Parts: sequence; structure tokens; C-alpha cells
Amino acid sequence: RGEPAASLEAAWSTVRESGLGVVVLAGEPGIGKTRLVREFTRTAHEHGATVLAGSCPEETLVPYQPFVEVLRHYIACCPPAQLAVQVTPRRAQLAAIVPELEDARTPYGPTGLGAEQERYRLFEAVSSLLADAAHQRPLVLFLDDLHWADQSSLLLLRHLARSARDAPLMVLGTYRPVEVGEEHPFALALAELRRARVVQVLSLSGLGEVEVAELIAGRTGRQAPREFVRRVADRSEGNPFFIEELLHDVGSQADWETAAGGVPDSVRDLLSRRLRVLGEDCRQVLAVAAVAGRDFELEVLERVLEHPRDRLIDLVEEALDADVVVEAVHVVGRLSFSHALFRETIYQQLSATRRAAIHGRIAAAIEQAPTDRPDEHAGALAYHYRAAGDLRKAFDYHRRAAAEAERVHARETALENLQGAIVAGEMLGMMLATDETIRTLYRARAWAFEMLGEREKSVADLEHALQGAQAAGDRVSEMHVRNDLGTHWHVRDPRSSRRYHEEALRIAEELGDEPGQVSALNRLSLVLANELELAEAVEAGERALGIARRSDDDVAVSRAMDSLKFVALQLGELERLEELCTELERAQRRRGEEWYLQWTLCEAAYVPLERCDWPEAERRVTEALHISERIADFVSRVLIGDTLSSIARCRGDYARSLALGREAVAQADTPDADWLGWAAAGLATPLLDLRAAEEAIVVLERGLAAAERNRARGQIFRCLGALSSAARLAGSESRASALAERALRIAEEVTTPPGRVDFWGEQAYFAIAETQLAGGEIERAEEAMRDRLQASERSGARKSIATTARFLARCAEARGDWSSAARMLARSAEAAGQEGLLCERWQIEAGLARVAGAAGMVADAEDHTRRARELIDTMALAAGDEEIGARFRERALAEIDHPEPSLRA
Repeated sequence: RGEPAASLEAAWSTVRESGLGVVVLAGEPGIGKTRLVREFTRTAHEHGATVLAGSCPEETLVPYQPFVEVLRHYIACCPPAQLAVQVTPRRAQLAAIVPELEDARTPYGPTGLGAEQERYRLFEAVSSLLADAAHQRPLVLFLDDLHWADQSSLLLLRHLARSARDAPLMVLGTYRPVEVGEEHPFALALAELRRARVVQVLSLSGLGEVEVAELIAGRTGRQAPREFVRRVADRSEGNPFFIEELLHDVGSQADWETAAGGVPDSVRDLLSRRLRVLGEDCRQVLAVAAVAGRDFELEVLERVLEHPRDRLIDLVEEALDADVVVEAVHVVGRLSFSHALFRETIYQQLSATRRAAIHGRIAAAIEQAPTDRPDEHAGALAYHYRAAGDLRKAFDYHRRAAAEAERVHARETALENLQGAIVAGEMLGMMLATDETIRTLYRARAWAFEMLGEREKSVADLEHALQGAQAAGDRVSEMHVRNDLGTHWHVRDPRSSRRYHEEALRIAEELGDEPGQVSALNRLSLVLANELELAEAVEAGERALGIARRSDDDVAVSRAMDSLKFVALQLGELERLEELCTELERAQRRRGEEWYLQWTLCEAAYVPLERCDWPEAERRVTEALHISERIADFVSRVLIGDTLSSIARCRGDYARSLALGREAVAQADTPDADWLGWAAAGLATPLLDLRAAEEAIVVLERGLAAAERNRARGQIFRCLGALSSAARLAGSESRASALAERALRIAEEVTTPPGRVDFWGEQAYFAIAETQLAGGEIERAEEAMRDRLQASERSGARKSIATTARFLARCAEARGDWSSAARMLARSAEAAGQEGLLCERWQIEAGLARVAGAAGMVADAEDHTRRARELIDTMALAAGDEEIGARFRERALAEIDHPEPSLRA
């Protein structure tokens, strides 16, 4: 293994010099992955490295199991003084998964933080501890059998790879490619590590004849005949484990031909032959151990087999001498099979009846073991009782294991146990129509599916739960399920979402359930806002807030304010938006509600964005993005990326704006495409600024199609407006008019409180007004824009003032009212300022040049034209793409030299 060994050494050298690296060894069972790692880590340890190891069992019994083993290994080996410094500040978080760290001074328990914040704190505690350890001495973290890792462990691994970049820490993993399909959790984790450019995958193949000969010589002390080597290499396909097992039968007097002829067709056949030489009592011990798992405890074997301890140790030593099992280095009484294939071979040789009986005895032994935290082993007990056929106990322990997994925020493990509980419960005769517990489990599993992106399964569970609640006449459950369904369909089918929330509200009112009313009203407010029924959205949100304040429920108050915040954003009410976001941010930080906090920060950024305070806007959204990445919320990442694109565009950084916008569109372009219309309209804005109408049309047509499939009226409206503008730029006036007419029909149905306007749909309103202006309907175009300008003036929304006043100046020009045009352009220039808003500023200067020219002020006209050209050059350069920049410059200059007919002097 010279070449892969050299690759490991090179990677280790890079880690020691530059910081964290991940290396994954891929290969079939027995190919030598673990052996190569052991040789490498032995050498690394001899040269001063810390080596920590954890393995992933085939059955997920404990959340974060490989990291639990790593932490226990570290705690067992670390000098007490160093351990006190490194562990004490993190004890409360680490105790969540390593209970022996809990003590009276820092008990683990509820902190009042949200689940995502707790999970983040746990991930940070583990990652920072390992980083600190690596800074003390370079660290190799060995994670074996990653193809069996639970998703929670993989999320923690990804967090470690992001957060410990500067630490001299090498994560060294192994996996079997044959176990990993495209959608396998490890494949997805590996893809993200590749995108982060921190992982190197080394594939191990079988040994060639030369290496096989060297292996045989090393094991037997003799050179084997060439024909023997060839036959062994062919039959074993160079699998080192297979070859080494074969060599157990080649003694000093062995006949090579006889040994070669005895090569079996299956590794398991070979292992079975090895096991047959052990005594009957030893094989009985190994049978129990195989049922217990790859790793097992001597204490459990003692309880199950009821052998005297000395006799049991003798039998275990027989297996140790035969290299079938090995002892854990730092934990007395913990053993494991020397290779997973030994365990698999023994387990499969047992009859189903025998396996079930042993599973039951192991479960009973674990139950009887004294413990301060009985639910710590709930996952193992659920697994063993299910395999034993004891459905009642399996049901109970699956529920407890799900709750334990939720406690440490291991959603994926929680889902596995919820599924196990439902299957066991239904096999026991528990039905949705008769048992509230099963209905609750279906709701919990639906939420787990939703959070993990398995939406079809989520809605199926909710619909089953709804049918069960109706059959049982359980109105409370029906109310909760209807709200859950409304949330599920929020973006994908707003009409259905609205219906579900309205039905939930009616039930809550009938029952006098105030928390239920608040929940239905605030969710209904969000749906109404997205559907552009803004007056009704305000009404629902204010009603929810009133009920929440009367009930003195801080969380309910926050939820009601959350929907009102979104409506305030859509109405451009910056003071109200700032007031709500300030209060919400304070409460959400206090409670650790990171999922909500990311939205608050993102939407709060629109206050400084409209006031042209770009650094503050970017600060808020950047924090929101970091939260989104921490909690792996891919939906929020689309909308946060869209907001960052908008900020970059306002700052004049078009290259970054386009990159962020394209990334948001790519992330939104999923099978459901919930937010593709939103992201497409966002990307279209910088594209249209740069007169890149062709790309804008392609993006917007995809976004519009997705929005129409989902019947998402707010997204449809924005896409229609942007697509109308793009069509006009592309020279298709008839299509532009038709699209604007469709947008107008939606605009006529938009409802707003008195004196307010739909601020968020600005792009569509401008497209409608553009069409009206091009068609000579100047007064109609002006009327709507005056209302928008007044609303923007009231809010102090400088960015919108600049855009709206400039458009009104164009209307005045079309009427030949040059003094009004000059006045509006001056207001637009004042609002735009001298930083950013390049697209507005060059067009303001071009407009001022036309006004000066109409007044016969030639020098002023030339001065404004020169400034417009300079801004165009700056903007072309900012595009970051030579072709886009050159095309924009050509088209923008043509607009200066040949203004549209309605604006010619």
C-alpha cells in the first residue's frame, strides 16, 4: 500500500501546516481500509499526534455514536489538568451525549434555548474541543464505517469541517462505496465536503500479484510458488483480508498446492471454517456477541449467558487468541469483532428463532443494568426488543428513543425511532381512528419528514392523521393537523393553505382555544400577505397579536409579530418593520430561536437597505446566512441569498449581485421549486439593469412557470412585471404589453390598508406603468406612481424615492413639462446620493442632460451627459463579465444618444 500510504502522509503534512483536512478511504469489505489507517495512525502517534477513534454501527442505537466514542476516548486519555481547562467550559453541552460528564455543578437540562440553538451549541462544543485538542497536539480523528453513520453524526462532521478550518486536525474516515447510493446521507455529506474543498477520497483496490506475494511472504516467512500466488490473487481478487484468512491454513510444512486448491468461493465460507476450530462454548459466547453488535460489553455477555466471570473471560480470551475479537484500548470490558465480516458471518448462521431469543435476553440484560439515565439506552432497547418480537416494549422504547434523540437534536435518529414506534404500535392493533398516541406519532413523523425535505411523506402522514382525528371526533388533534397542513402547503398551494388555516381557526374558536387561534391567525396572515391580500393580512396579524397579549404568552406574541413583520415589509412601513424586528430579535436571541432569528435579521435588513445604509444591511443579512448554514436550512438560504444579491446590486457590485442571484436561482430550482419565482424575479433586477434581457427572459420564464404551478400569486405578479420589462428591452412590445396586462389584472385585486401601497411588488407596478407610458396613457401611469412616491416619502425609503421620482420625471418629460421633470430628477438625485445605485444615477444624469438641453443650457447638458457616460463605464466594469459589460455599455449609450420617442425633446 505504498501509494495510498504516501497520499495519507502528504495529506497529514498539509494538515499540520495549513489546518483541517478530511481524507476518506473507499473500498470493499476486507480491502484493507482499517488496517491502512491503523498503520498510519500508529506512526502519527509515535511522532507526537493525538489519535482518537470512533466507529459507526450498522444499527443506530445512540445519536452521534462515533463522536460519543471519540469524546469518551479523549476523556479517558487526556491529562486531568488539560481536561479541566478544555472540558469544563463545555461540560453542560457535552453532557447531552456523554452523560458521565454531568455533575451537580453543571447539570444537563433545559436551558430555554430553541432546538436549533441547542444543536448548534452542542456542535460548537464538540468542534471547539477537538480544535483545542488539535492545537495542543496535532490530532487524527478516525471515523470507521461512515456508510453506516447516522445523519446527525454526518451533520456534526460537516460542522466540524466548517468550523475547525485552522486547527491541525485530520479527519480520517472509511466507507464501502457499494453501500452508498446517490441519495445516501453519506453521499450528500461527501458532496458538501467536496464543495468546501476540504476532502480527499482515496480508493483502495485489490492487491496485484507482486503485492500478494509480498503479503504471503510477510505472513509465512517463505516465498510462495508463482502459481500459488497467481491462483490466490485471482480467486481473492487481491482482497487482503481474504488472503490473510487463507494464510491461517498455511503452516510451515503446508503443501502449497493443497492450500491453493482449498481457496473457497466466499469469504464467509473461509470465516466459517476459522470459527469451527473454536470450542462450542466460545462459539456460544460469540453468537451472543454478534447479536449484541460489532462492539459489545463483557458485562452484557455475563448477564445473558450466566457464566461465572472467570469462565467467561477464558472463553473471550480464546476468541482473542484466534484474532476473532479485539479489546478496546482504553475501556476495560469493552470488545469488538476484529472485522465486521466475522460478526456478519456469525449472525447469519443463527436461525431466526435463536436470534430473536438472544435479542430478548440482551434487552433484558441492558434493562437490568443500573443507570442514572435510563433513556440513554432506549435506542438499543428498542432495536433488541423489536428483533426479539416484543412489540409492546419495542413501541415504548422507540418513543423514548425518539424523545431522547430530539433532546440532543438528532432529527434523523428521531425519525427512525418514530417510524419504529408507529410500525410497532400498528402491529399491536393501535389505529389512527382509535388511539390519540398514534395520531400524535404521525404528526411528529410528518414534522420530521418536512424538516428533512421528504415532503410527500410528510403530507401523507398529516392526511392520515387528519382522517384519524375526524373518525375519532378529536377536535383538538384535527385543529393541530389542519394548521400543520396549512403550513405544509403555504408556498406550494396557497389556496389550500388558507383553507386549512381558516378551518383550524373555526375549530379553535369553537373550543375557545386561544393558543390555537393565535397559531391559525398568524399563519393565515403570512399566507394572505404572500397572496397580496395585505389589508386582510394586517387584520389577521393584529387580531393574533391582541389575543396573544391578552393571554400573556411571550412566544405567541412573537409568532403574531413575526407575521406582522412580513406584512410591514411588503407595505414598505419601515418604522413599523424596524420596531417589530428590534423586539423580535431581542426575544429570539434570548430564547435561542435561530430558525426565526434568521428571518428577522434578513427582513430587518430592508430598513437600512431602503435608507441606503448598505454596510448595516449586509451585516444583518450576513449573520442570517451564517445561521442558515449552521442549521442547514436550505429554503432560507435561497431567500437570504436573494437579499444579499439585492444589496450587492444597490452597492454597485454587479458581479457579486449576479453571482449571488444565480446561486439563489440554482438552489431554488428543485422538483418542488417553491421559491424559484421569487429568486428568478430577484436575479432579473440586476440583469435588467445591465440590459441583459435575453438571460433575464430565460430565468423569468422558468420562475413564472414554477410560480404558476404553485399558484403563488405574489411570485406570479413579480415575475410577470419583470418579464414584461425584459420583453420590452428585447424589442417585443406586444408581448411586454400582454404581460403587463396580466400583471395589471392581479394589481387590481391587491388590497392594502388606507394610504398604503404594495411595496414588495414594485417591479410589477413599474412594468405596468411603463406599458401605460409607452401607450400614451401618461396620466394613468403618473397616478399610480404619485401614490407610491407619497408612501415612500412617509417611510423614508430613499431607494424607492429615487426610482419612483425618476419615473415621474419621465412622465413629465413625455408631457413636455420640463420644470416638473427637473424637480422630480432633483428629488431622485437627492434620494440616490453619491454612493451605489449606479443604474439610477446614470439614468438621472441622462434625464438631467435632456432637461438642460430642452432649456438650451448646452454646457450643463454636456456635463450631465459626461457624468452619465462615466457612470455607465463604471457599471459596465462592475458587471465582472466583459461580454455583459460591453453589451450593456453599447445599449446604455444608445439610450443616451437616441432616447425613446416619448422622451425626445
